[in-house]
Amino acid sequence: MYTNFYMINLNNSRFRLTDDTAATELLLTQQNYKNVADVAENFASALAAQLTTDSGVTCTPSNVTPSAGTALNATSDRIISFELDFASPHSFSVFRVQCFGEVGDSYALLGGNRIDDPASTASSFKCEIASTTKLRLTAFYPGQRSTEQHVYLRCAQQNNGIETAVLSDATGPYLAQTLSSNIMAKIPINYETTSYFANADKEFFINLQQRRLSTLTLFLTDARNRPLERLAGSGSGTAAGSQTAGVLNSKLQSTQGNLFFTATIRIDVVQASFPQRLQAPPPMLSQPPLNNRGTLIWQDHGAPKFDTV
Repeated sequence: MYTNFYMINLNNSRFRLTDDTAATELLLTQQNYKNVADVAENFASALAAQLTTDSGVTCTPSNVTPSAGTALNATSDRIISFELDFASPHSFSVFRVQCFGEVGDSYALLGGNRIDDPASTASSFKCEIASTTKLRLTAFYPGQRSTEQHVYLRCAQQNNGIETAVLSDATGPYLAQTLSSNIMAKIPINYETTSYFANADKEFFINLQQRRLSTLTLFLTDARNRPLERLAGSGSGTAAGSQTAGVLNSKLQSTQGNLFFTATIRIDVVQASFPQRLQAPPPMLSQPPLNNRGTLIWQDHGAPKFDTV
């Protein structure tokens, strides 16, 4: 399939800014990013725009790191940090930026801490009020360009697969347990195409349990069993596309657009055995009493054991 969806999307772009004026959910621009520096710049710009609205004072980002143009293979710690400068003094005593696990994976993208308690007042980043004209944000961990490494091919038919609970849990609390799985394949994502070719060393398969198969339903999800780049339970058919004021211009990408995949699947019919008794070698029979009295009898190559007349 062509990778007609963005690496930064609804499932990893949302975060919350809390200051003295309001608590506002913000989003990164949903698109692909060439490097972490571009992600950092977009993150800083989104915060600066909202802080300008909340304070009534123009706010602009400065000292953004990684610096513009820093490649992934460059000498860099990839820690996102920046300062937010106000044209005149602000009155903020609260500055908090949070990434909630129940709404997505922005914490992993931006290098912050995941917050699982919706009522928490903790920040996902080191947020400082440096002065009356400056705020500063520093991430704890390296930033990323994306949060999904694989597309998951799933099969709706009942089978004997097992998976960890996190692979079907879109919002947490990410329980450490296993459950029945419908995952058929785990396919690496590339930026232009996403593809998998079976070979002798690597082949995905599932064992279906029904005797007859009239239909086979296959569909793609991300690692949390969400539709590709859409919120869990979303009815939208569009993973990526143009928007107007944050609203998609079309929701038909998967039915009339270019979001689809093709596959060739081999089906083997296997007859399984269900024994009703112990399948083990029979016990060895003991020697008959005639041969068990200590007398060795020679067969003499078929000759009788007595004289003939």
